[in-house]
Amino acid sequence: MNQSTTGNAATATQLATARNINGVAFNGTADITVADSTKQPRVETVNTVGTSGSAQTIPDPATGATMSHITLTANCTLTFPTAAAGKSFTLALAQDATGSRTVTWPTIKWPGGTTPTLTTTASKVDRFTFVCDDGTNWIGFTAGLNF
Repeated sequence: MNQSTTGNAATATQLATARNINGVAFNGTADITVADSTKQPRVETVNTVGTSGSAQTIPDPATGATMSHITLTANCTLTFPTAAAGKSFTLALAQDATGSRTVTWPTIKWPGGTTPTLTTTASKVDRFTFVCDDGTNWIGFTAGLNF
């Protein structure tokens, strides 16, 4: 521009031709709210599995069970739901009052290829998060140990 311009930005001029933003008409004279159905809020649903015994199946997160809590009462072999892209869940493993319980994990990709070591102290809790981003494999992360 090579001239002096004055005005009030709070009273901007309406667009000559309205445009659509994600299906909502916008002409510049008012705010718009654009809904995006691809973004859904995440809701944690706690599933208290209870005590483990020697084997325990983790509920499928597709059914709404996104957080499972198991108290280990024996050495336990875990079975995970079928991996599918977009699924994720958190698992809390608590030692009972005796402690020293171990877990045999299903096939999981852990960082560095190393399975984490559980806290075996009586009444302590370890937390893990699992995601499937490729539709085939569960990827495991240690969320915290020795709570």
